Amino acid sequence: MELEIIELNQGNGRLVLSERSVIAKKKAELKAQALEGLAPGVTKKGCVKNITNFGAFIDIGGVEGLVHISELSWSRVKHPSEIVTTGQEVEVEILEIDKDKDRIRLSMRNLLQQPWESVSSKYEEGQVIDVTVTQVLTFGAFARIEDGVEGLIHVSEFSAGHINHPNEIVGPGDIVNVKILGIDYERKRISLSMRQAGWNGSDTTVWQA
Repeated sequence: MELEIIELNQGNGRLVLSERSVIAKKKAELKAQALEGLAPGVTKKGCVKNITNFGAFIDIGGVEGLVHISELSWSRVKHPSEIVTTGQEVEVEILEIDKDKDRIRLSMRNLLQQPWESVSSKYEEGQVIDVTVTQVLTFGAFARIEDGVEGLIHVSEFSAGHINHPNEIVGPGDIVNVKILGIDYERKRISLSMRQAGWNGSDTTVWQA
């Protein structure tokens, strides 16, 4: 057993030894060694140690970093457990190392192909496609075209008639037929329309989840 003298009083013969301080120093040394060679942009393999509502902590060889929920996938993620499990081996890219705050930010998403890179070769204005509604708000509904690519159906593009709220027509999980009105590559936005795809409020172009 290795101990460290933390108090020595020759006057009263008091000697205090500590194993905890030795362990703490060794941990600090091991952590410093693990940090060597780590830098933003470096890719590492690691193991998922803990999953929280806001992300997953990954052991990358003696030190832990956080993959925030927004850095797990290009797709919308409700909870990190949809993407990773405790004990799973993953590959991550180091985004930032903050030694003062003892934090390492990681990304899994950066190692995946950006879905928007292939949008121009798959979709165009005027094209009619099936999409899945992911979120319904007062001003419209967001719909998944493919993983990592979503479009917006504005409230005015549901029906030729007036509606008070998009939830009168669709809900999350519904599959709907839409027409692509516009693609903004710079802002990564796609405008969609059910009305211009021919939906009249009575046909069967909405498949409910």
